[in-house]
Parts: sequence; C-alpha cells; structure tokens
Amino acid sequence: MDKRNARPRVSATDSTTVFVNLFRTDTMEFIDLKSQYRALKTDIDARIQAVLNHGQYIMGPEVADLEARLATLTGAKHCVTVASGTEALIIALMALDIGPVTR
Repeated sequence: MDKRNARPRVSATDSTTVFVNLFRTDTMEFIDLKSQYRALKTDIDARIQAVLNHGQYIMGPEVADLEARLATLTGAKHCVTVASGTEALIIALMALDIGPVTR
C-alpha cells in the first residue's frame, strides 16, 4: 500500500483527527466554482472589465443596479448592500432603534 495516499486511522479518542477529516476537501468538492465560472466566463469577464475601465471600485454603478434588482426581486421599497454580516446586523438594529445595551 502506498503510504502517501493512505488515510489516517481514526480511533474514537482521536477527536483532532476526526475533526480534520470532516473538513478535508480532497475527497468531496462541495461547490464546483470552476464549472460555474466556465459557464458564465464571458459575462463575468465583461463585467469585471467594465469596472476596471470606469475605476469606481466602491459604490460604482453596479452597486446601484444590484440594489435596484434586489429590491424588485424581493418586492421591497429599498435595498441596501453592505460589506459584511456585522454591518447588516448593525443597520437592522439601528432601523429598530435598538442601541447599545448596558448590563
């Protein structure tokens, strides 16, 4: 047996090995981004090139377009895109007038 390709044996007490094996990516590809990119390559590359051409990397016209499309898709009056989940939570709390909590 080729030792380079051998899988480690896992005992019930070896939780570290169990944890590591749960997250091995060489055995199963969860999202095939390569295939998705190949299918959409022409459109993706054209849109990236458009951003590079106009140079508005933050709040460019693509952002306004995305927000308008998302609002239409969801039936919302407005849509605001954010950079992170934390920022989204802060905005939601502000909209509900929930401020800092003291203990």
